[in-house]
Amino acid sequence: MIQNIDSIIDKIYNIPELKKIKNFKCFKYLRNNVISEFGDIIHTISFKHETLYLYVKHPTHKMYLQYQLQSLQSMLKKESSCQYIVQHLKRVLIKISY
Repeated sequence: MIQNIDSIIDKIYNIPELKKIKNFKCFKYLRNNVISEFGDIIHTISFKHETLYLYVKHPTHKMYLQYQLQSLQSMLKKESSCQYIVQHLKRVLIKISY
């Protein structure tokens, strides 16, 4: 039963009209892997107007992520659900959320 649900969800993710839904799967991947890689420093992730926004809670977290941007972008390229973001990504902005 669960295998059928997973295949249905995968089919939904692959419908061309719903390609932006994959962003949520990508955000989940980023959150799971960034948290394991960088610790619990990212508060919110969003993608708008060809820009990936990462919101952190502290200025030192922002500095740390800026230094680790290359590894973050390579993690995006490895994940198949992040291909839409990778293809349309112009810049990454790290902002502090208070």
